[in-house]
Amino acid sequence: MITITKVEATDRIDADYVLCPSCKRRLCDKMKGAKTSILQLSEYRKPFESLLIKCGKCGNRYLISTETEIE
Repeated sequence: MITITKVEATDRIDADYVLCPSCKRRLCDKMKGAKTSILQLSEYRKPFESLLIKCGKCGNRYLISTETEIE
């Protein structure tokens, strides 16, 4: 299940971002410390919880899943 939560401008979040592997445009933000896996849609083999992101610049579509490191 993917949960969507609104982030208020006043919330202090330590975030990073994910770049498109093809054109290097910023695709989305992620939490710092979260490992990100990105697969081009044609490489998608088995189902897992992920986000489908389309790059606004080059039009390539990617599945993105994240796993937070536990320290």
